[in-house]
Amino acid sequence: MRQLIIICSAALVLAACNTTPTKQQAKAPTPAEILVEESVGFTIVESAQIDGQVRIDYDHALGLLGQGRLADGVAALE
Repeated sequence: MRQLIIICSAALVLAACNTTPTKQQAKAPTPAEILVEESVGFTIVESAQIDGQVRIDYDHALGLLGQGRLADGVAALE
């Protein structure tokens, strides 16, 4: 009886060690582009998908800043 328990335990341990983990799809990171301008410095450029409403709000905030309405423009950006 004791040998049967040992054999079953060993089989259980081996079965548990034999399982393979599920593969996860690894996304390759998209590297950012770095633009260097000698007189100014550098700019980091990344591609991103932006919702249409966010883009409209951003353009509105830039318009407010361009008109000199700094407090309103900053509030719109927040």
